[in-house]
Amino acid sequence: MLLLIGAASGGGSCEPTPPPRPAPSSMGSPVPRVPTGERYNKVDVLTGQQVRGLEFVSSETGFALFADCGQRCRGALFVTFDGGQSWLERPLPFAWADELHMDAVDAHTVLIYTGPRSWFFSRDSGRTFTAVAELPAELIAAARDSDPDCAFGSVCQTRPLIEVEVPVGQAALPGQVRAGATAAATRQRWAASVQEGRVHVATSRDGGRSWEAVPDPPGSSPAPTSVDLEVSADGTELWLVTGGPSGIVNVWLLGDGHWFGVGEARDLGPQRTSSVALGRGYLAMAGSRFGFLSNTGYWWPKDLGGYVQRVRAAADGTVQAFGRPGEVWLGVGQGGERSWFHVVLEGE
Repeated sequence: MLLLIGAASGGGSCEPTPPPRPAPSSMGSPVPRVPTGERYNKVDVLTGQQVRGLEFVSSETGFALFADCGQRCRGALFVTFDGGQSWLERPLPFAWADELHMDAVDAHTVLIYTGPRSWFFSRDSGRTFTAVAELPAELIAAARDSDPDCAFGSVCQTRPLIEVEVPVGQAALPGQVRAGATAAATRQRWAASVQEGRVHVATSRDGGRSWEAVPDPPGSSPAPTSVDLEVSADGTELWLVTGGPSGIVNVWLLGDGHWFGVGEARDLGPQRTSSVALGRGYLAMAGSRFGFLSNTGYWWPKDLGGYVQRVRAAADGTVQAFGRPGEVWLGVGQGGERSWFHVVLEGE
């Protein structure tokens, strides 16, 4: 069972009272909704082709890439405009590729990486593609902005496609930049670094051209082995999640220029894969268990009917909880109040 230490009081309440600092937006229902829809499809692909990538850019639009890679790769691309209830095939403009990876940027833009200095991009939801040796700068920027994890570091954490330059804000942060986040609504960015076991945070309001330091969060012992920054889509909530070798996860929330200690979570550390800020005082966390953590330290485990490998949010705030290849749960709503749809896509 997940143990939270140092959280706010009120363990028996069904509707916890938010702490005076930070001041999050009003909280929704504390109990996540049960899945309300099964969306299962089989599509016609070549023998041996399996799902290589499945990504939703909104609650309605998503892309799926199938691939069979031996010495070379054969692929098939599909798109949905109804939340995975049906899928349309988009013919790829090549028969074979050295590699195959997909990066879904938005409802109109999808990138296909086929090997060193070989890209195909579409601006019309995969109807037509353009081949290039290097992606246009605006597409690289769009791909980074579409995924907060791609804003900082050496390579995108969940999409190994776009090489990312070390941000200018590195100069404002001691040590190595380990995490980044970008608010979808405001485009404000945050970065976190670690030096001698302490985490440091900075923010940029001009696309990374200039940075200012944020007060450092309290130190944790032992030194963190993982650092994540998660920001809500509207930019009002910034969460810091650190993991340690003992399996303890420490969570802080920034408010009024100060870090509020949400709590200390056990049994998530070594298995924790990702987190995502939901807004309204909630953080979704995937690991050995999947669930929601509130800004008062309450933990609600959520059984979606399968193991959740990682979690992230689409631009419109839809939560994506990824299971096995070709499987994703879509959580549509606000904060902790979500309607869940189970999307499964397989080849035949």
